Amino acid sequence: MRSKFGFIALVLCLFALVTIVIVLHSQLSEIEISEPAAPAATPKPLVEEMLIEPDEIPDTQIQTELVIPDLVKTAEEAVLRPPAPDKDPPEEVTDDVPEELDEAAEKRPSPAPPAKQHKTRTLPSIPVFTNTPPSVIPAVPQPLDDLSVSAVIIQTSGRVNITRNGRRMPGQSGFELEEGDAISTDRNSRARVRFSDGTVLGIGENTEIKIDEYIYTPDMAENCSISLRFIRGMGRLVTGAITRMRPEGLRVSTQMATIGVRGCNIAVSSSADRVDIYIIDLPPGHEIDVNATVDGRPVINMLTGDELVVPDNRKDQQTVTESLRIVSVIRGAGMTSRPMTGRDLQYIEGQIVTLQPTRYQLFPTAD
Repeated sequence: MRSKFGFIALVLCLFALVTIVIVLHSQLSEIEISEPAAPAATPKPLVEEMLIEPDEIPDTQIQTELVIPDLVKTAEEAVLRPPAPDKDPPEEVTDDVPEELDEAAEKRPSPAPPAKQHKTRTLPSIPVFTNTPPSVIPAVPQPLDDLSVSAVIIQTSGRVNITRNGRRMPGQSGFELEEGDAISTDRNSRARVRFSDGTVLGIGENTEIKIDEYIYTPDMAENCSISLRFIRGMGRLVTGAITRMRPEGLRVSTQMATIGVRGCNIAVSSSADRVDIYIIDLPPGHEIDVNATVDGRPVINMLTGDELVVPDNRKDQQTVTESLRIVSVIRGAGMTSRPMTGRDLQYIEGQIVTLQPTRYQLFPTAD
Protein backbone atom coordinates (compact mmCIF):
# COMPACT_ATOMS: atom_id res chain seq x y z
CA MET A 1 0.00 0.00 0.00
CA ARG A 2 2.81 2.39 0.83
CA SER A 3 4.65 1.58 -2.34
CA LYS A 4 1.56 2.40 -4.39
CA PHE A 5 1.17 5.89 -2.83
CA GLY A 6 4.89 6.56 -3.30
CA PHE A 7 4.70 5.76 -6.98
CA ILE A 8 1.72 8.12 -7.45
CA ALA A 9 3.54 10.96 -5.66
CA LEU A 10 6.60 10.50 -7.87
CA VAL A 11 4.49 10.63 -11.03
CA LEU A 12 2.84 13.86 -9.84
CA CYS A 13 6.22 15.49 -9.14
CA LEU A 14 7.51 14.61 -12.55
CA PHE A 15 4.37 16.02 -14.17
CA ALA A 16 4.72 19.28 -12.24
CA LEU A 17 8.40 19.58 -13.21
CA VAL A 18 7.67 19.07 -16.92
CA THR A 19 4.91 21.66 -16.73
CA ILE A 20 7.28 24.22 -15.19
CA VAL A 21 9.91 23.59 -17.88
CA ILE A 22 7.38 24.04 -20.67
CA VAL A 23 6.13 27.35 -19.21
CA LEU A 24 9.65 28.79 -18.80
CA HIS A 25 10.61 27.81 -22.34
CA SER A 26 7.62 29.58 -23.81
CA GLN A 27 8.38 32.81 -21.89
CA LEU A 28 12.06 32.87 -22.85
CA SER A 29 11.25 32.44 -26.54
CA GLU A 30 9.14 35.61 -26.40
CA ILE A 31 12.06 37.78 -25.05
CA GLU A 32 14.09 39.60 -27.87
CA ILE A 33 17.75 39.63 -27.07
CA SER A 34 19.39 42.74 -28.74
CA GLU A 35 23.02 43.67 -28.92
CA PRO A 36 24.16 46.68 -26.84
CA ALA A 37 24.18 49.96 -28.79
CA ALA A 38 27.54 51.56 -29.59
CA PRO A 39 28.42 54.57 -27.41
CA ALA A 40 27.62 57.94 -28.98
CA ALA A 41 30.58 59.84 -30.40
CA THR A 42 31.85 62.50 -28.08
CA PRO A 43 31.21 65.90 -29.67
CA LYS A 44 34.27 68.09 -30.32
CA PRO A 45 34.70 70.95 -27.96
CA LEU A 46 33.62 74.29 -29.39
CA VAL A 47 37.07 75.79 -28.92
CA GLU A 48 38.74 72.97 -30.88
CA GLU A 49 36.27 73.35 -33.75
CA MET A 50 37.02 77.07 -33.91
CA LEU A 51 40.74 76.47 -34.04
CA ILE A 52 40.70 73.64 -36.61
CA GLU A 53 37.89 74.70 -38.91
CA PRO A 54 39.63 77.74 -40.58
CA ASP A 55 42.71 75.67 -41.42
CA GLU A 56 40.56 73.08 -43.24
CA ILE A 57 38.88 75.66 -45.47
CA PRO A 58 40.74 75.85 -48.82
CA ASP A 59 41.11 79.44 -49.95
CA THR A 60 40.61 78.96 -53.69
CA GLN A 61 38.65 82.13 -54.46
CA ILE A 62 40.96 84.91 -53.36
CA GLN A 63 44.68 85.51 -53.77
CA THR A 64 45.62 88.25 -51.38
CA GLU A 65 48.39 90.68 -52.27
CA LEU A 66 49.85 92.64 -49.36
CA VAL A 67 52.42 95.38 -49.47
CA ILE A 68 53.39 94.86 -45.88
CA PRO A 69 56.03 92.34 -44.67
CA ASP A 70 55.03 88.65 -44.58
CA LEU A 71 55.61 88.47 -40.86
CA VAL A 72 52.87 91.03 -40.18
CA LYS A 73 49.41 89.47 -39.86
CA THR A 74 46.47 91.82 -39.59
CA ALA A 75 43.05 91.24 -38.18
CA GLU A 76 41.59 92.34 -41.49
CA GLU A 77 42.95 89.19 -43.18
CA ALA A 78 40.90 86.98 -40.88
CA VAL A 79 37.76 89.08 -41.27
CA LEU A 80 37.87 89.31 -45.06
CA ARG A 81 38.54 85.58 -45.72
CA PRO A 82 35.57 84.19 -47.76
CA PRO A 83 33.65 81.03 -46.81
CA ALA A 84 34.67 77.74 -48.37
CA PRO A 85 32.87 76.88 -51.63
CA ASP A 86 30.60 73.89 -51.67
CA LYS A 87 32.29 70.87 -53.20
CA ASP A 88 30.55 69.19 -56.13
CA PRO A 89 29.27 65.66 -55.31
CA PRO A 90 31.36 62.92 -56.89
CA GLU A 91 30.02 61.43 -60.09
CA GLU A 92 28.89 57.83 -60.06
CA VAL A 93 31.10 55.52 -62.06
CA THR A 94 29.51 52.59 -63.82
CA ASP A 95 31.09 49.64 -65.51
CA ASP A 96 28.63 49.70 -68.46
CA VAL A 97 30.81 51.97 -70.62
CA PRO A 98 31.90 50.28 -73.86
CA GLU A 99 35.57 49.61 -74.35
CA GLU A 100 35.67 51.76 -77.53
CA LEU A 101 34.52 54.80 -75.58
CA ASP A 102 37.11 54.08 -72.89
CA GLU A 103 39.94 54.09 -75.44
CA ALA A 104 38.69 57.34 -76.99
CA ALA A 105 38.47 58.97 -73.58
CA GLU A 106 42.06 58.00 -72.77
CA LYS A 107 43.35 59.58 -76.02
CA ARG A 108 41.36 62.76 -75.54
CA PRO A 109 43.37 65.47 -73.61
CA SER A 110 42.00 66.33 -70.21
CA PRO A 111 40.29 69.72 -70.00
CA ALA A 112 42.23 72.50 -68.29
CA PRO A 113 41.07 73.34 -64.78
CA PRO A 114 38.99 76.51 -64.52
CA ALA A 115 41.01 79.64 -63.85
CA LYS A 116 40.89 80.90 -60.34
CA GLN A 117 39.34 84.25 -59.71
CA HIS A 118 41.86 86.66 -58.30
CA LYS A 119 40.88 89.53 -56.12
CA THR A 120 43.47 91.95 -54.79
CA ARG A 121 43.34 94.47 -52.05
CA THR A 122 46.00 96.98 -51.06
CA LEU A 123 46.70 97.93 -47.48
CA PRO A 124 48.55 101.10 -46.41
CA SER A 125 52.28 100.60 -46.99
CA ILE A 126 54.56 100.41 -43.94
CA PRO A 127 58.14 101.69 -44.40
CA VAL A 128 60.87 99.13 -43.76
CA PHE A 129 64.14 100.43 -42.41
CA THR A 130 67.37 98.77 -43.49
CA ASN A 131 70.99 99.44 -42.96
CA THR A 132 71.07 102.22 -45.55
CA PRO A 133 72.97 105.47 -44.96
CA PRO A 134 70.77 108.12 -43.29
CA SER A 135 69.92 111.40 -44.89
CA VAL A 136 71.63 114.38 -43.31
CA ILE A 137 70.21 117.76 -42.37
CA PRO A 138 73.25 120.07 -42.29
CA ALA A 139 73.77 122.46 -39.41
CA VAL A 140 74.27 126.18 -39.92
CA PRO A 141 76.77 127.22 -37.23
CA GLN A 142 76.54 130.83 -36.10
CA PRO A 143 79.59 133.03 -35.32
CA LEU A 144 80.35 133.97 -31.73
CA ASP A 145 79.56 137.49 -30.54
CA ASP A 146 83.07 138.00 -29.14
CA LEU A 147 85.36 137.91 -32.20
CA SER A 148 88.45 138.60 -30.07
CA VAL A 149 88.35 134.97 -28.92
CA SER A 150 89.61 132.48 -31.53
CA ALA A 151 87.76 129.49 -30.06
CA VAL A 152 86.25 128.23 -26.81
CA ILE A 153 85.71 124.77 -25.35
CA ILE A 154 81.96 124.32 -24.96
CA GLN A 155 81.85 120.73 -23.71
CA THR A 156 84.24 118.21 -22.15
CA SER A 157 84.03 114.66 -20.92
CA GLY A 158 86.91 113.08 -19.00
CA ARG A 159 90.41 114.56 -18.99
CA VAL A 160 91.19 117.21 -21.61
CA ASN A 161 94.57 118.99 -21.81
CA ILE A 162 95.69 122.17 -23.60
CA THR A 163 99.31 122.68 -24.63
CA ARG A 164 100.28 126.35 -25.18
CA ASN A 165 103.88 127.47 -25.80
CA GLY A 166 105.17 124.24 -24.28
CA ARG A 167 103.01 124.59 -21.17
CA ARG A 168 100.40 121.92 -20.43
CA MET A 169 97.18 122.91 -18.64
CA PRO A 170 93.81 121.24 -18.02
CA GLY A 171 90.97 122.20 -20.31
CA GLN A 172 87.35 122.52 -19.30
CA SER A 173 84.13 124.04 -20.56
CA GLY A 174 84.58 127.77 -21.13
CA PHE A 175 88.36 127.59 -21.71
CA GLU A 176 89.40 130.13 -24.40
CA LEU A 177 91.75 128.81 -27.05
CA GLU A 178 94.28 130.69 -29.14
CA GLU A 179 96.14 130.15 -32.37
CA GLY A 180 98.92 127.60 -31.83
CA ASP A 181 97.12 125.69 -29.04
CA ALA A 182 96.98 121.89 -29.13
CA ILE A 183 93.99 120.06 -27.63
CA SER A 184 94.49 116.47 -26.47
CA THR A 185 92.20 113.95 -24.81
CA ASP A 186 92.88 110.82 -22.78
CA ARG A 187 91.11 107.47 -22.93
CA ASN A 188 87.31 107.74 -22.61
CA SER A 189 87.62 111.53 -22.87
CA ARG A 190 86.05 113.86 -25.41
CA ALA A 191 85.72 117.58 -26.10
CA ARG A 192 83.86 120.00 -28.33
CA VAL A 193 85.26 123.32 -29.53
CA ARG A 194 83.50 126.22 -31.22
CA PHE A 195 85.39 128.82 -33.22
CA SER A 196 84.37 132.45 -33.50
CA ASP A 197 83.12 132.01 -37.09
CA GLY A 198 80.78 129.21 -36.01
CA THR A 199 82.98 126.25 -37.02
CA VAL A 200 82.48 123.34 -34.60
CA LEU A 201 85.18 120.76 -33.89
CA GLY A 202 84.40 117.52 -32.07
CA ILE A 203 87.37 115.65 -30.59
CA GLY A 204 87.31 111.94 -29.78
CA GLU A 205 89.30 109.94 -27.23
CA ASN A 206 93.07 109.54 -27.44
CA THR A 207 93.19 112.43 -29.91
CA GLU A 208 95.49 115.41 -30.39
CA ILE A 209 94.65 118.29 -32.72
CA LYS A 210 96.61 121.51 -33.10
CA ILE A 211 95.31 124.88 -34.30
CA ASP A 212 98.11 125.92 -36.64
CA GLU A 213 96.35 129.03 -37.92
CA TYR A 214 93.09 130.84 -37.32
CA ILE A 215 92.16 134.20 -38.85
CA TYR A 216 88.57 135.45 -38.95
CA THR A 217 87.96 138.97 -40.25
CA PRO A 218 84.33 139.32 -41.46
CA ASP A 219 85.18 142.60 -43.24
CA MET A 220 88.07 141.06 -45.22
CA ALA A 221 87.04 137.65 -46.50
CA GLU A 222 90.27 137.17 -48.44
CA ASN A 223 92.23 136.99 -45.16
CA CYS A 224 90.05 134.40 -43.40
CA SER A 225 91.63 130.97 -42.92
CA ILE A 226 91.69 127.93 -40.64
CA SER A 227 94.49 125.38 -40.57
CA LEU A 228 94.15 122.32 -38.31
CA ARG A 229 96.69 119.54 -37.82
CA PHE A 230 95.32 116.12 -36.86
CA ILE A 231 98.32 114.59 -35.12
CA ARG A 232 96.52 111.45 -33.90
CA GLY A 233 93.04 110.19 -33.15
CA MET A 234 89.69 111.23 -34.56
CA GLY A 235 87.97 114.58 -35.00
CA ARG A 236 84.76 115.79 -36.60
CA LEU A 237 84.36 119.17 -38.25
CA VAL A 238 81.29 121.22 -39.20
CA THR A 239 82.40 124.29 -41.11
CA GLY A 240 81.17 127.82 -40.37
CA ALA A 241 81.31 131.29 -41.91
CA ILE A 242 84.91 131.17 -43.13
CA THR A 243 84.26 128.48 -45.78
CA ARG A 244 81.14 130.35 -46.91
CA MET A 245 83.13 133.57 -47.30
CA ARG A 246 86.27 131.90 -48.65
CA PRO A 247 85.71 128.26 -49.72
CA GLU A 248 89.44 127.46 -49.88
CA GLY A 249 90.07 128.98 -46.43
CA LEU A 250 89.98 125.70 -44.45
CA ARG A 251 92.83 123.20 -44.56
CA VAL A 252 93.24 119.97 -42.58
CA SER A 253 96.65 118.27 -42.41
CA THR A 254 97.46 114.70 -41.44
CA GLN A 255 100.67 112.72 -41.68
CA MET A 256 99.44 110.82 -44.77
CA ALA A 257 97.35 113.47 -46.59
CA THR A 258 96.29 117.10 -46.78
CA ILE A 259 92.60 117.94 -47.11
CA GLY A 260 91.17 121.06 -48.68
CA VAL A 261 87.71 121.55 -47.17
CA ARG A 262 85.25 123.82 -48.98
CA GLY A 263 82.22 123.89 -46.72
CA CYS A 264 81.07 120.53 -45.40
CA ASN A 265 80.68 118.19 -42.46
CA ILE A 266 83.54 115.69 -42.24
CA ALA A 267 85.30 113.41 -39.77
CA VAL A 268 88.99 112.50 -39.92
CA SER A 269 90.68 109.51 -38.29
CA SER A 270 94.49 109.75 -38.31
CA SER A 271 97.21 107.30 -37.29
CA ALA A 272 100.81 106.56 -38.25
CA ASP A 273 99.82 104.11 -41.02
CA ARG A 274 96.33 105.17 -42.13
CA VAL A 275 94.07 108.17 -42.61
CA ASP A 276 90.28 107.90 -43.17
CA ILE A 277 88.32 110.95 -44.32
CA TYR A 278 84.53 110.59 -43.79
CA ILE A 279 82.57 113.03 -45.97
CA ILE A 280 79.27 113.07 -44.07
CA ASP A 281 77.57 116.05 -45.71
CA LEU A 282 78.73 117.99 -48.76
CA PRO A 283 76.34 120.70 -50.04
CA PRO A 284 75.77 120.99 -53.78
CA GLY A 285 78.49 122.95 -55.53
CA HIS A 286 81.10 122.17 -52.86
CA GLU A 287 84.00 119.74 -53.07
CA ILE A 288 86.85 118.26 -51.05
CA ASP A 289 90.39 117.81 -52.36
CA VAL A 290 92.52 115.04 -50.85
CA ASN A 291 96.25 115.09 -51.69
CA ALA A 292 98.56 112.19 -50.87
CA THR A 293 101.30 110.07 -52.42
CA VAL A 294 100.64 107.18 -54.78
CA ASP A 295 102.16 104.72 -52.32
CA GLY A 296 100.80 106.27 -49.13
CA ARG A 297 104.06 107.72 -47.82
CA PRO A 298 103.94 110.64 -45.32
CA VAL A 299 103.47 114.10 -46.80
CA ILE A 300 103.50 116.16 -43.56
CA ASN A 301 106.00 116.42 -40.71
CA MET A 302 103.74 115.99 -37.69
CA LEU A 303 106.21 117.69 -35.33
CA THR A 304 106.59 120.90 -37.30
CA GLY A 305 103.58 120.83 -39.63
CA ASP A 306 105.78 121.40 -42.70
CA GLU A 307 104.99 119.66 -45.98
CA LEU A 308 107.53 117.13 -47.22
CA VAL A 309 108.93 117.40 -50.73
CA VAL A 310 107.12 114.94 -53.01
CA PRO A 311 107.98 114.60 -56.72
CA ASP A 312 105.17 115.36 -59.13
CA ASN A 313 105.14 111.80 -60.46
CA ARG A 314 104.57 110.47 -56.91
CA LYS A 315 101.60 112.70 -56.04
CA ASP A 316 98.00 111.48 -55.96
CA GLN A 317 94.96 113.72 -55.77
CA GLN A 318 91.23 112.96 -55.52
CA THR A 319 88.28 115.37 -55.59
CA VAL A 320 85.02 114.34 -53.89
CA THR A 321 81.79 116.08 -54.93
CA GLU A 322 79.15 113.95 -53.15
CA SER A 323 78.16 113.17 -49.59
CA LEU A 324 78.50 109.88 -47.73
CA ARG A 325 81.90 108.88 -49.10
CA ILE A 326 85.06 107.61 -47.39
CA VAL A 327 88.53 108.37 -48.74
CA SER A 328 91.33 106.32 -47.16
CA VAL A 329 95.09 106.70 -47.49
CA ILE A 330 97.03 103.63 -46.36
CA ARG A 331 100.78 103.43 -46.05
CA GLY A 332 102.13 101.26 -48.85
CA ALA A 333 98.75 101.02 -50.64
CA GLY A 334 97.91 104.58 -51.62
CA MET A 335 94.45 106.15 -51.85
CA THR A 336 91.08 104.38 -52.09
CA SER A 337 87.44 105.50 -51.95
CA ARG A 338 84.13 103.79 -51.16
CA PRO A 339 80.53 104.68 -50.16
CA MET A 340 79.75 105.27 -46.50
CA THR A 341 77.30 102.95 -44.71
CA GLY A 342 75.08 103.32 -41.67
CA ARG A 343 77.59 101.34 -39.62
CA ASP A 344 80.29 103.92 -40.43
CA LEU A 345 78.06 106.72 -39.14
CA GLN A 346 77.32 104.76 -35.98
CA TYR A 347 81.06 104.35 -35.46
CA ILE A 348 81.59 108.11 -35.80
CA GLU A 349 78.75 108.89 -33.39
CA GLY A 350 80.24 106.46 -30.87
CA GLN A 351 83.69 108.04 -31.05
CA ILE A 352 82.84 111.74 -30.97
CA VAL A 353 80.36 113.90 -29.07
CA THR A 354 77.40 114.75 -31.32
CA LEU A 355 77.79 118.21 -32.83
CA GLN A 356 74.94 120.64 -32.20
CA PRO A 357 72.27 118.08 -31.28
CA THR A 358 69.44 120.65 -31.49
CA ARG A 359 70.30 121.66 -35.06
CA TYR A 360 72.05 118.67 -36.57
CA GLN A 361 70.17 115.40 -36.82
CA LEU A 362 70.36 112.10 -38.69
CA PHE A 363 67.13 110.62 -39.97
CA PRO A 364 66.96 107.00 -41.26
CA THR A 365 65.94 106.71 -44.88
CA ALA A 366 63.11 104.31 -45.79
CA ASP A 367 64.29 101.68 -48.24
